[in-house]
Amino acid sequence: MANNQQHHKQRRLQVGEKLEDRRMLAYGICGRDFSEPNIPSHITAFNDTVQVGEVLAGISKRTPRVGLINTPATLPLQFSLSADILTTVQSTTLPRCQSRTFPISGILTLDYLDDRNFKFAGFDAARNLWLIGERINGRTRIRQWLKEAINRDRSYHVQININVNQLQLVANNEIKLTHAFPNIDRNNPTGLGALRKAPTQFQNVALTDYFPEITTNTDSFKIKPHASAVVDVLANDQIAQSIAAQLTLTDSVFAGGTAAIVDDQIQLTTDGSSFGTKTISYSVADQFGRRATELLEITITAPLPLSLDVLSGSQYGFNVLQGKTETITVADSGISLHRLTGIETIGISAPPTHFGITTTLAANPNNQRVNRGGYIVFDLQDQNNYRFAGVLAGRQTITIGEVSDGRTFYRRRLVITKPNPFSFDLQLVIDGPKTRLIVNQDQYISHQFESDVTGGLVGLKGHRRGSHFQGLEILEFSAIDVADIQGIVNVSVHEQAVLETVLPEGATYLSAAAENGNILIENNQLVYTAANHHWGPDNVEVSILLASGARQSQTLTVNAGITFPMESRLVYSDYLENPDLQSQKGLRIEGHSFFQNPTGDIAHDNTIDVSDFTLVHFTDELPEDFDIRIQLSNPTKFNYEPELIVFDYVDALNYKFAGLEYAEKGTSGFSLWEWVANKFFDNATTKWLVGEVINGESHVYRHNIKHMDLTNGTHVVVKVRGNTMYLSGAGKRVNKYAFDTPLNRGQVGVYAPTSQPFFYDLRVLEPDSYNNKHRGIKSIQHNTALSPARWTRNSTDSLFEVQPSLTTPSLNLATVPLNSLKSTISTTITIPQIPGLAANGFIVFDYQNIDSFKVAGIRVGIGDLLIGQFRDGVLIKLKTRELSLNTQTAYRLDLTLESNRAQISLDDHYSIAYDFNDYLLVNPVGVGTLQSSAFFTAPEISQ
Repeated sequence: MANNQQHHKQRRLQVGEKLEDRRMLAYGICGRDFSEPNIPSHITAFNDTVQVGEVLAGISKRTPRVGLINTPATLPLQFSLSADILTTVQSTTLPRCQSRTFPISGILTLDYLDDRNFKFAGFDAARNLWLIGERINGRTRIRQWLKEAINRDRSYHVQININVNQLQLVANNEIKLTHAFPNIDRNNPTGLGALRKAPTQFQNVALTDYFPEITTNTDSFKIKPHASAVVDVLANDQIAQSIAAQLTLTDSVFAGGTAAIVDDQIQLTTDGSSFGTKTISYSVADQFGRRATELLEITITAPLPLSLDVLSGSQYGFNVLQGKTETITVADSGISLHRLTGIETIGISAPPTHFGITTTLAANPNNQRVNRGGYIVFDLQDQNNYRFAGVLAGRQTITIGEVSDGRTFYRRRLVITKPNPFSFDLQLVIDGPKTRLIVNQDQYISHQFESDVTGGLVGLKGHRRGSHFQGLEILEFSAIDVADIQGIVNVSVHEQAVLETVLPEGATYLSAAAENGNILIENNQLVYTAANHHWGPDNVEVSILLASGARQSQTLTVNAGITFPMESRLVYSDYLENPDLQSQKGLRIEGHSFFQNPTGDIAHDNTIDVSDFTLVHFTDELPEDFDIRIQLSNPTKFNYEPELIVFDYVDALNYKFAGLEYAEKGTSGFSLWEWVANKFFDNATTKWLVGEVINGESHVYRHNIKHMDLTNGTHVVVKVRGNTMYLSGAGKRVNKYAFDTPLNRGQVGVYAPTSQPFFYDLRVLEPDSYNNKHRGIKSIQHNTALSPARWTRNSTDSLFEVQPSLTTPSLNLATVPLNSLKSTISTTITIPQIPGLAANGFIVFDYQNIDSFKVAGIRVGIGDLLIGQFRDGVLIKLKTRELSLNTQTAYRLDLTLESNRAQISLDDHYSIAYDFNDYLLVNPVGVGTLQSSAFFTAPEISQ
């Protein structure tokens, strides 16, 4: 009853109100129908006058109305659109309307595709809302909103600022909302309008360039003692693009070093007099005179390595936060133990980004059957916030965990066998956010935290009844991240390259040495050339003389690689002079063989064997979409170890994989049905895997079983499309998996754990650049920079090695001319075991040009001794003798030239001769091959 009375009361007309006025208001009419937004026909856009199109009519009153701005060109990355917008509309025709206003909406739009798809920002005065949203397929999505009182009958100066994909809504110089869209298409126009049909008033509309206010952020940087580095502090600050910001320093001298500005970057130089956290203030000014001040926090790490005997009683020392500590000397052995009942830190400030701690948890000296465990503590902020790794007391369990606000969380646990003697050798390795605890050299656990864990202090934690630590060492290692293209100096293999480095002002290079390649100092620049068969990461140690007279050392990481796309064949390093210096398996590209380091691509363990990985090293980041393809030769369950394609490879502990796990052949029975099944149906059961190795732990995400015909082997293809990979085998789609991140950052290759793997070629190609399994792969030549033959000489045994050209003969001519009526040219040839090529080696004579010369030598692949003539790209056989020849065997060749007669002998046992029509003792002689690798001794010419 009360509700009905209230309802009738609301329907009653008030004094002076007419029924027709109420009906007009119900339809949004007060003296006139609500019309379309009122926008100017011309506005100012980037200092030019442009036209604004008519407001597009909607199908209903609730459809947004927008008038588009006709800008002639693509919008810049940063721009602003502003207008003065009235929040209400008034009408004074009717008596009732003279005393009230009607709140309306006003929006500024961008990326306008059509009336169903665009982005907008503005206000809705009827609901007291500031809005950022977008229309998607005709539906309005509000991304950000702010509810506050919007004054009636007032004009707001509304402005949207676009910075790449970020939108900022400003009203009367007050920031209301911000939002980052996934993308903003600048080919689509901007506009003005309203969320609903209403005569919204727009004045002083302008489209201008946008220069964001300077926003500085505190920078932090770690540096070693007696080192120099350049910090780009502006990279972390938001400064208007296209404006040359000026950087000035407030402090040029700090405890432990000096700072200077070089090319708008801060150059730091430490003198080793102090370590710990230091602070430098700097300011940034733009061309408008706007200035901001910020701080650079510098952490000077203590010189490593450090051991327990050095720490005790030194400038570093221990700081006991909880419990107590004492030193115990075991009477019988004289061993010194560090007994701890709480938490203590080591006074080395924050450690470097890549470091390790080793110690031993010894048994109780009074009872060798008791070991109460203990932990290595790291990233310690206070007693209630730190990370730890070690052994749980009373149990043979190792763990990695953290204490957050006093609560303990065990992130990884592993029960291990009880050691004898009852002690634990702990080795904790920390690489940014990644941690790895190795116990007694044979068991480990690992965990990757969400953020870097090298910012806090390090120390030890003992059991409340006492833990006994024996020895302690803190060391630093160099981290090589093969996926970190930005942190590596990239060069092309077999090419001399100047390393782009930044030297302190007035400094000069004293010396430089590379682990694998060759490094020279020319005009105070580093000139690097990769070793003959080496590619991949290489460390270069550099010594620098500063202007002050002090000396510093730096370590540069150089990556020698090739360009995408590529095709290669598997090759072995046993024919090289020092095969142990390279990985056993490598890749042959355009006739050139490349091998990576067999150990050390894991940053914290430079002795770990990584030769099971055969990687492709590129000089640039891979595209978002590419294909990886390998060929396998007839794998079976009994002789096949999983050979998996790896991609997004960071190091041997972090990569993704996909491929064939095993293949089981069909039954070999003698029944008619078994014979028919093997003959006409797929006769192998195969299992396929897709997964990821994270910090050394393998995770399999997908596995499939397929029946396939593997009689003649198979090919495996991984198609990478953004963050999704597609796995195929023998022309059949096997699996698909979408990872969380793009897959093109790391390296790619093959994991093959056997010395004689089944895969024999590897290709990394553009998307879908190969044909189906029946037609094979298109013949496309890649990495043509490697096409010329490469001749190198070994200084130890005076051997010439040729890595051949696959398009032209590879020749090395002697400088000694022939000047007698009879000459003998002698050399020793060794042909390496290169699969897929016709191995050969010749003595070249009567050389006229690259398309016309004569040869005498051996063809190991065919098995003969030969005299022939090379003309117009074709070898013409003139005289041959079949022989049984082997690769990796040294053969001595003696060629005797007499007027027009040539006689070749092999090891003084076999010989053939041929009479030419030409005189043979005029033109140059030498050695060479036709698309084959070979080793030659320097030709001996007897006349």
